[in-house]
Amino acid sequence: MTGPFSKLLRTIVVNSPSSRRLVTRLLVGVVTVATVLAGFAVPAYAGTLVTGVSFSGSSQVAHASSTWTVNFTPATKLTGGSTIYVTFPTNFTVPSSPTVVLGPEFTTENCSLSSATGSLQVVTITLTGGSCTAAISIALSLTIATITNGPAGAYTNAYSVYTSADTSPATATTAITAPGGSVTSVSFTATNTVAHTTSVNWTANFTTSSNGTLTAGDTVTITFPAGFTVPSGTVTVALGPNFAGCSGTITGTGSGQSVTVTLGSGCSLANSAAGAITVDGLTNPIAGAYTGAYTVATSENTSAVTATTAITAPGGSVTSVSFTATNTVAHTTSVNWTANFTTSSNGTLTAGDTVTITFPAGFTVPSGTVTVALGPNFAGCSGTITGTGSGQSVTVTLGSGCSLANSAAGAITVDGLTNPIAGAYTGAYTVATSENTSAVTATTAITAAGGSVTSVSFTATNTVAHTTSVNWTANFTTSSNGTLTAGDTVTITFPAGFTVPSGTVTVALGPNFAGCSGTITGTGSGQSVTVTLGSGCSLANSAAGAITVDGLTNPIAGAYTGAYSVVTLENTTATTATTAITAAGSGLTAANFTASSAVANTTSTTWTVHFTVSSAGQLAAGDVVTFTFPAGFVLPATSATGVVLGGSFASCGARRPTPSPARSSP
Repeated sequence: MTGPFSKLLRTIVVNSPSSRRLVTRLLVGVVTVATVLAGFAVPAYAGTLVTGVSFSGSSQVAHASSTWTVNFTPATKLTGGSTIYVTFPTNFTVPSSPTVVLGPEFTTENCSLSSATGSLQVVTITLTGGSCTAAISIALSLTIATITNGPAGAYTNAYSVYTSADTSPATATTAITAPGGSVTSVSFTATNTVAHTTSVNWTANFTTSSNGTLTAGDTVTITFPAGFTVPSGTVTVALGPNFAGCSGTITGTGSGQSVTVTLGSGCSLANSAAGAITVDGLTNPIAGAYTGAYTVATSENTSAVTATTAITAPGGSVTSVSFTATNTVAHTTSVNWTANFTTSSNGTLTAGDTVTITFPAGFTVPSGTVTVALGPNFAGCSGTITGTGSGQSVTVTLGSGCSLANSAAGAITVDGLTNPIAGAYTGAYTVATSENTSAVTATTAITAAGGSVTSVSFTATNTVAHTTSVNWTANFTTSSNGTLTAGDTVTITFPAGFTVPSGTVTVALGPNFAGCSGTITGTGSGQSVTVTLGSGCSLANSAAGAITVDGLTNPIAGAYTGAYSVVTLENTTATTATTAITAAGSGLTAANFTASSAVANTTSTTWTVHFTVSSAGQLAAGDVVTFTFPAGFVLPATSATGVVLGGSFASCGARRPTPSPARSSP
């Protein structure tokens, strides 16, 4: 529209708000007349929508009693007798006789309230007034009191307004917020808390907050720890006695580790009420504490609260435990050991379960990440499998999808161990799992390398017969696989006649022994001294070793050919050596012979020999005294004649002589 008339209209509209409504009506009339004159039918307004629809509550917190303000702009004018329909979302509570207040725009349009009724979710408002004309494009507002909000939610396009003139509902979105906070007194109980048990019913117990009431449409979300098998899709649940109005079969929806229960029509749980929901058909995970790993939250108390319920192992033990190796020779390196076992009838292993394999003291077990291989009865165990070594144990944790069934024979090979010293190792290996927690032992002997040491010789600080406090050194060389480490032994044996200290014996190790700190001792027993290497102490393969033993007393003089020996726990064949014991060498003094009769040719004569030994010429068991008579004496042909020792001989029993052509022996 152009020209002076258009200019006049713009001036009126700008300067007078009340004139704007008049101008709007005039324009509508002009357009209508122009349309008729043009030969077109007047458009029908049935099915049109109001515009500018919005809803806001004095409180938009779930379950609060609120006064709601509704704004809209009609597309078709309202008059006396027109009806406005305001619809609230499902689960809102609308009073049957709501208090409705029309906004000031209605008063301006000469409209007043005739009646307001509530039914289900709809408030029906009827206008009155003989001159009531709420024109199109005029924004209107009204308030409705004592609406009870529904549960928390987005409520997208869930509110609507339509009129008896604009009959298609126009929607709006207004979120209802949860009161927040959290439930309290959360706990979880079950019909069975043993690991891997199936078809278990779990009950989540909780108490709503003081403003956390639950009604139709509200949800309770129960989350179980990772490892639980939670049914997916529809899940059977049961509500505790404090839920009210919850008829029929109750179900939840399982997804991942959670089950969400949505309250149906009429179902509710009051503020500060103790609720309980039982979820059917779960499968328990592996054994564990599961501290703070279960949670409960509701659509009103949105902060999840945790609880703790342990899953217990079925206990018992694996069976048929044995250990095999690629090599069982002592001190062999890079050995792969296999632990064989059978799970119990309820000892199935799944992802997260562990198998702990323990080797005897003395084994060198890799620390940190250890390469392992699982036997064929393990299922779903893809990729590289590793364990964790610590001390004498390797713990293998089953990965995602990996399992070993009940009563199944399992085998785990652990790579890269170093064998200990030779020994029986009876009951010294063990296997336990996180489900069969009692360790079961096995026996596998570690064999010696065998063979013998070489280059054996014995030296002493003094090799004179009967010398006391003598230190003897045994020299030897280990074989090419005869290395000695902590716990290995070296046994040094002296000939009969040596006096070897019994019990603890002071010894000294030669320079090729490494890591042997502190005082070194051996153990004397009989003719042998056994030296046990202590922690960290070693002698390498093909290494020359020397061990000095203190405090021996030499025997009588003699050659002692091949009478000394050295053997180790690894080189188990004794190797001999020869070291002579020399006589003191000084002569006797004050020697003389007397007889019971010195008459020639007298028979059965008893002769007494007197002599004095030198200061180093002491005699002891095994020593020999030789008496020589002149030619012509007739000595007994047999050893029937006795000898009596007298004088300073001590603790010496009678000995019979051994005659020779020219002498008699004691």
